[in-house]
Amino acid sequence: MFKIEKLSFISEKKERYDYIFNSGLNFFVSGNNTGKTEFYKLLDFMFGHEMFITEIDCYKNCVSEIWL
Repeated sequence: MFKIEKLSFISEKKERYDYIFNSGLNFFVSGNNTGKTEFYKLLDFMFGHEMFITEIDCYKNCVSEIWL
């Protein structure tokens, strides 16, 4: 078994964004159109789903690197 401790994004402008996960189950709760589904799609992609991340509108021209 494994766990994700941190997810880091590096923007095209070299800005870094880190998401730190708590131990146990993590929930993402927010209003409509705030990016929850896109975040889940990103995790799905990182675990092997065959899609091009740059074809997702949210990530076009803004994300250059993503690390687990």
